[in-house]
Amino acid sequence: MKYDYDGSGIEREIACSAYTVMIYEQQFKVGLVEDVYGKVRVSNDRMDENGNIIVANFSTTNWGAYIKALWAMLRTGEELARAEHREYEHIPVFDTWAITATHLDIAEIFTIVNTRIQEDLFRTGASAAEGDAGTD
Repeated sequence: MKYDYDGSGIEREIACSAYTVMIYEQQFKVGLVEDVYGKVRVSNDRMDENGNIIVANFSTTNWGAYIKALWAMLRTGEELARAEHREYEHIPVFDTWAITATHLDIAEIFTIVNTRIQEDLFRTGASAAEGDAGTD
């Protein structure tokens, strides 16, 4: 997926994969999913008789984690393009990138990051097979 994250008119490739999770953890010393979604404690009284969660309270949003996740996805997109010998834009280390990322729309980033995580990391077996259908 290509995304113009800073309103510059330049669309850069973003991707979310196991590699994204790895580089996020290496850079920030915490897991991507834990940082983005936080920890949710669900007691036994919040589950039905089949063990399904009835209520989960995500009461805080770590907005900075979404920016860090976007950076990790941009780095993943760069590495994929490089591996496939496609054109790419170099994404620098987080500190350098953050200094230059001046026109971010955090609400849009929130949506993009959530969508990529849900579609690329939390796919069910059926949806994963459908998404991969017809590819070699």
